[in-house]
Amino acid sequence: MVYASSPIGCILAGGKGERMGGVCKPLLTIGSKSLLDLQIAALKPQTRSLFISTALVDNPFSHSSIAVVTDAQCGEQYIQQGPLAGVVSALDWLNREHTDSDWLLTIPGDTVCIPRNFCELLMTAIHAHQSVDTKCAYAVLDSNPYYLAALWHKDCLAGLRHYLDAGGRKVSRFLIANNAVKAEFSRTNIAGLPPFFNINTQDDYDYAKAAMANQNP
Repeated sequence: MVYASSPIGCILAGGKGERMGGVCKPLLTIGSKSLLDLQIAALKPQTRSLFISTALVDNPFSHSSIAVVTDAQCGEQYIQQGPLAGVVSALDWLNREHTDSDWLLTIPGDTVCIPRNFCELLMTAIHAHQSVDTKCAYAVLDSNPYYLAALWHKDCLAGLRHYLDAGGRKVSRFLIANNAVKAEFSRTNIAGLPPFFNINTQDDYDYAKAAMANQNP
């Protein structure tokens, strides 16, 4: 259910898919749907609005059903500067276009399984933390962090800009330095795959397709 405090959702789709020969991973299909279709279906019930952030110059998402924001719109210095540049572009767009919303929910564009309580657990982790300095949270599963499966307050924008302008690129380093909290997720399978399963290689892709096919014969 979407509440007034629900965040704006962003699919981070700036990767080049180099380990898979340069494919646009969000457009890979599993069954009759693309990863992007699956992500939109999972995130729409959890967010007030949804858009794509991409570093890809040719914008393969121009025919998407949701808005697309490019790194270039935030400044040429952020083009192809890694996933945090996508978060900067997303937060910049949030601050300009959604002034009534304080939070941004992000997920990498190669993620197959997004939990139904993804937003809820991140929000709970934020609210349970007593520090007023806590402006971000990220998902953890089986002690493995998923730094870009995260919730960001709009006030993170200035710090992220400064971090990138100073040459910082590691998502984990920024989150730790900014008192990010962890949201622990359980290993409940969705469509035969663990939460936050992502596709990095052809083997990952083949495995995801087989798992989804077995779940929905």
